[in-house]
Amino acid sequence: MGLSYGIDLWGRVRNSVESAKASLNATKLDYATARLSISSSVAKSYFALVALNMREAVLKDTLKTYEETLALRKTQLDLGGINETTYLQSKAAVQSAKVSLLEVQTSLSQALTSVAVLTGKSNDEILNGAVQSAKMLPKEPEVSAGVSADILLHRSDVAKAYADLNATNALIGVAKADYLPSISLTGLFGFSSVDFENIFVGNANTWSIGGSLVQKIFDYGRTKNNVRIAETNEQIAAVAYEAAIKKALGEVRDALNNRKNAKLTLNQVKELLLSQEKIYQLAKDQFEEGYTGHLELLDAQRNLLSVRLQDIAANLSLIDSVVDVYKAFGGGFKAE
Repeated sequence: MGLSYGIDLWGRVRNSVESAKASLNATKLDYATARLSISSSVAKSYFALVALNMREAVLKDTLKTYEETLALRKTQLDLGGINETTYLQSKAAVQSAKVSLLEVQTSLSQALTSVAVLTGKSNDEILNGAVQSAKMLPKEPEVSAGVSADILLHRSDVAKAYADLNATNALIGVAKADYLPSISLTGLFGFSSVDFENIFVGNANTWSIGGSLVQKIFDYGRTKNNVRIAETNEQIAAVAYEAAIKKALGEVRDALNNRKNAKLTLNQVKELLLSQEKIYQLAKDQFEEGYTGHLELLDAQRNLLSVRLQDIAANLSLIDSVVDVYKAFGGGFKAE
């Protein structure tokens, strides 16, 4: 029939095919890594752009209060109510506020360019589109409790190390559960679980729980006997996989802890903002009733605007921390 089949007596064709498959898999994983990195960068750049837009608005209001104060001080100076030093201090405050506003506007321009480069859209498209429609930073996505360690296989570095370990020994025949810690990475409120934190107790090289070595996770005594890793390349793959898991767990822990700290910071800033809003309202009421002057009201307004800047920064830090958790998990919050 004109068809012929080469008999692969020496495994040359088979080895070539397996090598090609391994190369293709590595390429796919590299692509996944690049895609995750770019998507994380786009998210952070976009949120930074929205935050800068919000900061610009607050700083414009702040500058206006300093300019109003300067005008009042000029009137007082002309009437002999204050000395020139007090007036010059108000003038310097205006100049300082202008510098702060200019710095944010410069950062805004740079952030806009960054988002444009990452998304392939023009500056006008970005400004007139997503940024204009997002006057406020979004509420941060929730991180689920009880996220299994299986999610680490979403990470391309862990997936590649796992694939290499399987590829080096066709007789492994061990479920992936034997190569991952049987714990939940997240607990209440999506923070680090107690079991996960216990891995890091004591010497980081032994990864102990309650002082005893975590044999189930990283001791290859029993696992090595089961899978009979005998050759050097197989041992290297096992060590590389262990290193990838440890690196992944460390990055997940850092990301979860950073999110927890960012959440606590935001809560503190929210309380401060609430207090400052009350102070400003009291100052406004007293001014309208004639008990205090305009300068006192402007001071209260500036204090409120200053805390609003802190609130923007704290919100941005929290959202960024969730992006870092997403990235550390390998691109999601659920193991599929």
